[in-house]
Amino acid sequence: MKKQSLLGIASFLCKTGQILCIISFMLLCIITIYGKIDPSNAKKIEINFNGKYTHAIFNYSTSYKINDPSTNTVLPDSEVFTFYKLTAFGLILLISQWTLMLLIIFLSLKEFRKLIKSVENISTFQQQNVQAFRTIGKYLIIYFFLSNYSYYGFEQGTQLSYHLDLTSLVIALFAYILAEIFKEGNKLAEENSLTV
Repeated sequence: MKKQSLLGIASFLCKTGQILCIISFMLLCIITIYGKIDPSNAKKIEINFNGKYTHAIFNYSTSYKINDPSTNTVLPDSEVFTFYKLTAFGLILLISQWTLMLLIIFLSLKEFRKLIKSVENISTFQQQNVQAFRTIGKYLIIYFFLSNYSYYGFEQGTQLSYHLDLTSLVIALFAYILAEIFKEGNKLAEENSLTV
């Protein structure tokens, strides 16, 4: 395959990823609005988070339920951990976390598309590419912190999970290394243009 076709495929995949982020955000909004407008249907949406990530180094999850005040018994998970019974704070935190994660993915893909376009235009070792790699690294570090915890606050219980998945952190490190490589390449390209 030619270089241009590979770059075209990569650019297409980035664009597709950005579109999927937008669609996911719209679905998140629709589900939230639908669940709050028609609570009877939201009762069916069960949130049961087991907190187990197969590729995580460390996993910790816990859930807590309080007794039903009318019967003084603990309700089953299917009645406590439903979308309908999320507290306002739990819902705001959940939507904020998912929205920020989608935004970070969207912006990272946007920066990556900029890199692809500069390589297509044969202006590879430019300062803007160094900055793009650093920006991607920053986004991935933020994503690392956002994605490694989950908190669901319900009216009669909570679910909390922490896990340590280093994938985004390793990719961020790789982005910073590439930024330094491109920085050195930019210096060499500038020195070469001055000597000619």
